[in-house]
Amino acid sequence: MKKIAVSLLMFMLVFTSFSGSIFAKENFQKEKVIYQKTEIKDVNKLFERAQKNISDIDESKKSLKLEAALTKTGENESNNIDLKSTTQLLKVAEKEDGTTVETYAMTVL
Repeated sequence: MKKIAVSLLMFMLVFTSFSGSIFAKENFQKEKVIYQKTEIKDVNKLFERAQKNISDIDESKKSLKLEAALTKTGENESNNIDLKSTTQLLKVAEKEDGTTVETYAMTVL
């Protein structure tokens, strides 16, 4: 019984010591923050932005088509819902290799 416990413990130690090299390492590059803004979380302000169609992203860059519908259980008929959205530019950063990364927050109401 003691041999099994020691063998199991040794197996776990060996497994955990190699587990760090099993996972792929991401290539993290240092980045220079060019622009940064705090995310708006106030629901009333977000609703107002969505109603006024205010967005920090150009419409041509949007690849999402927002659709929603309500269907009652047991019925085949559905009612489409008019969705409004607003997108906030939160951060623009430049990586060491010169690529620019933009971070957005999108709220759909």
